[in-house]
Amino acid sequence: FNAWTYQGSDMLWASLMKELWAAVEALYGKKALKYHRAGIALAESQFDKAHCSLSLREKARIRKQALLMFRARSYLSLFLFLITVIASLVINIPKFKNQFGTIVNTTSDKVDTSENVEEENAAGIITALIFSVAASCPFIAQIITFSKKVFPYIKKTKGEYIFDKA
Repeated sequence: FNAWTYQGSDMLWASLMKELWAAVEALYGKKALKYHRAGIALAESQFDKAHCSLSLREKARIRKQALLMFRARSYLSLFLFLITVIASLVINIPKFKNQFGTIVNTTSDKVDTSENVEEENAAGIITALIFSVAASCPFIAQIITFSKKVFPYIKKTKGEYIFDKA
């Protein structure tokens, strides 16, 4: 590290911190530290003012638990979203076909163009859309949590973050 490069600059301390963080990341690994910082961000709601009295093991356990819970919620909400989308497609593809075409009765080859069938199709499609939107809410919430709490720590190293802030 050459401090003279930043002589007379406001960037001296930021560049020093960037170099320190780069050395720490080289020692422990970038991926491990990024997940560590993301765990801290996810667990901050679980820490109260007395978190300073917690042991290092307890803090590490809380961070790991926060990351695990985030992953579990993410996978579960993605699974719920995909199941809902697949179910609504399976249920409604025939209704879409019926909505835009005519219904052929296979036993008598008569065409049924009654308004009752169209109303049932429209109601089924609207119901499926409502359930799809409702099922996507937890998934969207996880995406928002990821973008606000996890992604900033995975995108940049702590040193780069400090340097950019300065």
